[in-house]
Amino acid sequence: MLPTCQRSTELVNDPRLRERGFLVNVDHPATGLGHQPRPGIQFSSTPPRFLPAPLLGEYNQRVFGGLPEMTAEEIEQLVAKGVIYRVKSG
Repeated sequence: MLPTCQRSTELVNDPRLRERGFLVNVDHPATGLGHQPRPGIQFSSTPPRFLPAPLLGEYNQRVFGGLPEMTAEEIEQLVAKGVIYRVKSG
């Protein structure tokens, strides 16, 4: 018999994978509760952290603000033009 591929819904509901803790629940601010595969390697002293995927533009201020050749005014101009996206709080 040839091996089969699982659909994502089958993967999430697979009792063998659930029993082994393959998937962990991760709460995302935009999409809510979802599943993420556990890393393939685990260390006894440093348990893994499970973080949701970043929102669009979530780290832009940190990245662009850390560039010495870009001033705060230049960053604001790029935000106003829609070149750099800023996450809306709230």
